[in-house]
Amino acid sequence: MNFNKITLAFAALCCLLCCACSPKEDEQPPVSDSITFVAFNGKASYRLLNSAQDFSTEKDIVFVGESSIMLPTEIFGHDVKPLHDQIMREAFDTVAEDPIIAMHSCFRNDAGSVGYNLALMDSTSHRGAPSLEPEHIVDSEFADGQAIIVGNIYSLTTKILTYRVSHYIYMPRAAHGMTTNQYITYYLPEHRTLALTDVFAQDSLDKLPELIADRAKKLKAQLGPTSIEALPTNGDYIIDLDGCIHFIYQPYEVASYAQGEIHVPFYPYELQDYLTPTAKAIFGF
Repeated sequence: MNFNKITLAFAALCCLLCCACSPKEDEQPPVSDSITFVAFNGKASYRLLNSAQDFSTEKDIVFVGESSIMLPTEIFGHDVKPLHDQIMREAFDTVAEDPIIAMHSCFRNDAGSVGYNLALMDSTSHRGAPSLEPEHIVDSEFADGQAIIVGNIYSLTTKILTYRVSHYIYMPRAAHGMTTNQYITYYLPEHRTLALTDVFAQDSLDKLPELIADRAKKLKAQLGPTSIEALPTNGDYIIDLDGCIHFIYQPYEVASYAQGEIHVPFYPYELQDYLTPTAKAIFGF
């Protein structure tokens, strides 16, 4: 089956490449100046059987799942298969040959988590050209519950690609929905993802929470009150376009829901003593 592929001109992304993580003069330039990717979009609606009585409705309630995932297939000539697999794990908790199959399996699992047997009402999916900021197509007027998964490039330099997978779920009759973001840091020169433990030495991990908590207190005017006693639960962090390291906590993890996602930033030199050799090479130490 042929996928529709999109190639982004390097010139359109040049503003993303002017950052602290840009290559030194003695490093090799990118093999290619293009990005190629394929988009996978899907939607499915389920009727939750025998739920009408429990929810005091005339008909059984409806749960809708939707996803729009942009999967890079080549970045500046680099192989990104490991990134592809990690995106699948974060988005659908599996690595499958066909993302569409994984996508619809995830929809069904989310709908089934409400606690009822399901009847599929409609299902659509396609592979095509995505937007970097895809619009949600869920018809909320008819959805009593929703699950939305969106995946796209968060930031990009010649060394580091950061990918974000956003999960939104609204359970029927809940006070509000919940959005969580998972970030993948992909080191292009070595064709691999970098977990928090690849950036920080093992013997330094226990020291980081105190540093993060202290920085968050100093940023209280921007972040609001926080209660940080550990590293982010999922090891979430990013290296931004200025080369700063952000530790990322999800809503409710260390602060109130209203404060949203908490980003606690550091300049790399502030954490130099805690970095692994790989991280020191990335930041030029």
